[in-house]
Amino acid sequence: MRDAGAAASPSIVDRVRRSSFHKWLVLGAIGFGIVTGGIDNSMMNLAMPRLAEIFGVGADVILWLMAAFMVVAVGLALTWGSLGDSIGRRRIYMIGFLFFTLGLAILSVSQEVSHLIGGRIVQAIGQSMTVTNGFAIVVAAFPERQRGMVIGLVGSFVGIGLSLGPIFGGFVLEHFDWRALIWTRLPLSLIALGLVALV
Repeated sequence: MRDAGAAASPSIVDRVRRSSFHKWLVLGAIGFGIVTGGIDNSMMNLAMPRLAEIFGVGADVILWLMAAFMVVAVGLALTWGSLGDSIGRRRIYMIGFLFFTLGLAILSVSQEVSHLIGGRIVQAIGQSMTVTNGFAIVVAAFPERQRGMVIGLVGSFVGIGLSLGPIFGGFVLEHFDWRALIWTRLPLSLIALGLVALV
C-alpha cells in the first residue's frame, strides 16, 4: 500500500503546475521567450551592415534577412494560432522554439548569404509559432480581471528584448566575430525551451 501511494504522489512538475503562483511562472517562462525573440530581431537588424560587408553583398540582398523573416512570420501567424487551438498551444509553442533554435544553428554555420536567409526563414517559422501561442498561453493562465495587466506586462517584455538587442549586439560586434551573435543566443533559446517544458 505504501508503494502504491508513493507511486501515485504528484511529481515536482505537477506540484508546480497546481500551485497558486503557477500563473506567474507561466508569465515568466513565456516572457523570457519573448525577450529572447526581441533580442534576436534587434541584434540581426543591427548586424546587417556588417554582414553585408563580410559576405560582399549590397543592401538590396542583405535586407532579405529582415524581409523574409517578416513575410514568413506574419504570413503564418493565423495558421499557427488555429493549430494551437486545435492540438495544443504548449505543443506548438515548444515546436516553435525548436525551429527557432534550429534557425540559429543554421545561421552559425552559414558560408553564404543565402544560408543566412534560409536560417532566418526557419527562425521566422518558429517565432510565428511562439508569438501567436505564447500570448494565448499567458492570457489563459490568468483570470479575466487580471488580463489587462498581463497584456501590459507582455508588451513590456517585447520592449525589454528590443532594447537589449542593440546594446548586446553592438558589444559583441565590436569585440568578437559576427558568429558570436549566434552562439551567445543559443543558450537563451534552450533555457526558454526548458522553462516552458517545466512550467
